[in-house]
Amino acid sequence: MTTRPTQSLARSGYVRYASIMADRISEDRQEIAEATQRVLVAVALQAYAEAGLSGLCAEGRWEAAVGAMRSYDVRPISGDTE
Repeated sequence: MTTRPTQSLARSGYVRYASIMADRISEDRQEIAEATQRVLVAVALQAYAEAGLSGLCAEGRWEAAVGAMRSYDVRPISGDTE
């Protein structure tokens, strides 16, 4: 079976396009992960500071920080609205 040159060029174009799109999706996922990390660190630091102002000990502050990260809704960061 012989492939005509135009068919093979079209296929290679699709392969390049698919490769470029896969790279973009990978970059988008990385950006979302980094944004999520930044937000969760900020949420944890704020909760830790507020818990300290409320008079909690270090362990209590840590529990408040972890609780804040667990309860934070990350859907808006990822673009998921459901």
